[in-house]
Amino acid sequence: MHTFHRRLSVAALMVASLGLGACSDDTVAPPAATTSTISSGSNQTVLAGTAATAPLAIKVVDQNGAVMSGVSVTFAVASGGGSLSSTSATTDAGGIASTLYTAGATAGTASVTATVTGVAPVTFSIVVSARAATTATLQSGSGQTAAAGTAATSPFIVKVVDQTGAPLAGTMVSFVVTSGGGTLSAASATTDASGLATVNYTAGATVGTSVVTATVAGLAPLTFSTSIGAANVVTIVSGNSQTGAPGAAFAAPYTVRVAN
Repeated sequence: MHTFHRRLSVAALMVASLGLGACSDDTVAPPAATTSTISSGSNQTVLAGTAATAPLAIKVVDQNGAVMSGVSVTFAVASGGGSLSSTSATTDAGGIASTLYTAGATAGTASVTATVTGVAPVTFSIVVSARAATTATLQSGSGQTAAAGTAATSPFIVKVVDQTGAPLAGTMVSFVVTSGGGTLSAASATTDASGLATVNYTAGATVGTSVVTATVAGLAPLTFSTSIGAANVVTIVSGNSQTGAPGAAFAAPYTVRVAN
């Protein structure tokens, strides 16, 4: 009887040992972020100074290929300029974290990195295209009337916009009197933040129609037309009602203004 009990105890110990060994072998490592891949946003083209259409998004998975939520991702502009709506994001239930990119003012290629701790970073590449003058229109000055030899009331203004219809600053507009005479305050002007380039016009001495041409490189020229009227009103400017000694010159010259 005692021998039987000893044999049973030894067998029980062996079974228990095997059971412990089996439990040890079945231990599963907890999920950990091991891989991040670009989900959207790379290789898109963005107009300088505007927001990208597609967000910059990455997907994070664990060692078993299962998506991981709640993982912190850091985004940074690595080259080419521009800005991000957020420099950090947390993966959602689908393992996705994203940010929005706005291009800088310089055309070229920009890169943005996305980094997860312990995982190799991924890099988004974005092509930044230059803004260009696509349309120029007359904003002010054409069709007015000016007296011969006098300055026009309204300045000549041209508006320049880019391919999105947004005002384009820093574009040179050339102006030249092509017929009818007269002078301009400048031969060229650069568009301001509103896309406007402005010069002033003074009519020549000849009655008729004056034409001024405005040109933006690569675009069809524009023409301002001004009707030049006769100067038929004479107004005293200076010299009237002076007093002086006999034989001495008056202090002020006799000056008149002639207008229509």
